[in-house]
Amino acid sequence: LAAILEAAYPRYKEAFGKEPGGRKMNLYAFRTFEDYRNFCIREKTTGSLGAHGYAVAARNYGCGYDALKTKESFLSTLVHEACHLFYGRAFPASDAPSWFHEGMATNFEGYSWDGAKLAFTFISKWRLPWVKQAFRSGNYLPLAEFLNGDANAAINKGVQDSTIFYSQ
Repeated sequence: LAAILEAAYPRYKEAFGKEPGGRKMNLYAFRTFEDYRNFCIREKTTGSLGAHGYAVAARNYGCGYDALKTKESFLSTLVHEACHLFYGRAFPASDAPSWFHEGMATNFEGYSWDGAKLAFTFISKWRLPWVKQAFRSGNYLPLAEFLNGDANAAINKGVQDSTIFYSQ
């Protein structure tokens, strides 16, 4: 995880044209939902329990847990949350919409790692099948609804809504 995140840092910097500077960023990786839940309770962030992770730039941390029980999806979640943390620290006054924040972080889920080299494809293999199916079936968010959407609201509505929002 540390090797992947160190390799991702210059790509975040390249994408955003700026880096956070200052203190090192903290990312917490939890093996189980129970550990993640206990952390959320301690941090008073229980509104994030429906997500696989979250980042709080003002408190300089991001976190995630192994929701899908695969190393690959777990690492993708943490690369996603690290992107949020990086962006939030680099642009603390940003009021960019939810689709932008989640879109940028989701792009960084698309990568390959051979144990030594990180290569970004910027296409999340976890999300691509969902968005293809949504468009085939007509079960996608209309553009206006998507652009005005909120990731946390989608997460709290349920898996279907959050999956469509993040995939789009």
